[in-house]
Amino acid sequence: MIALNIDFPYVHDLAYLLSLLEETEECLPDAVRICAILTPYAVLTRYPAPVRPVTLEEYLDAVNIAESVVRWSEKQISSG
Repeated sequence: MIALNIDFPYVHDLAYLLSLLEETEECLPDAVRICAILTPYAVLTRYPAPVRPVTLEEYLDAVNIAESVVRWSEKQISSG
């Protein structure tokens, strides 16, 4: 977003941040678009609350999604 000169708020809402990227017609792969489902992890893990534990499957899915986003981001940064 910095490389594209996009003003962005400091928020943990990945769906909102993705929408800002899409407004610039940035081509986002599906593996990146799906990262919006990670938003609850950014909030729930910061504040004490009675929440259901994350299952192993959810954990592995979240890690795979996050790794995909990191790989895509690294490519964007290195090509920019």
